[in-house]
Amino acid sequence: MNFEHIILERKEGVATLILNRPEKLNAINRKMTEELESAMVEIGKNRDVRVLVITGAGRGFCSGADRLCRSTPIYTLNILLTRYGFNSPRRPI
Repeated sequence: MNFEHIILERKEGVATLILNRPEKLNAINRKMTEELESAMVEIGKNRDVRVLVITGAGRGFCSGADRLCRSTPIYTLNILLTRYGFNSPRRPI
C-alpha cells in the first residue's frame, strides 16, 4: 500500500513505521491517522512481523497533533497501538 505521510518498511520480521512529515516535525493530522490505522491493520495481518519500530523522519519524532487541522479526530500513537494490540505481546518472540 502507498502512503503519503508515513513510510512502512518490512524486513526479516521487523516492521518499521516512519512518520514522514518532517517539515511539520511529524505532527499527526487526519491523513496520517488514517494511514497509521491502515498500516497497523496491514502489519497485524502479517504473521511474519514480530517487532514494530516507530520512528520519525527528520529532526523530531512527533510534535503531537497538527493544530492547523481543526475538527480532526487525532488519535495518539498509544491509542492506536492499544486498539490494534501492539502494546502487549501477541505471539511468542
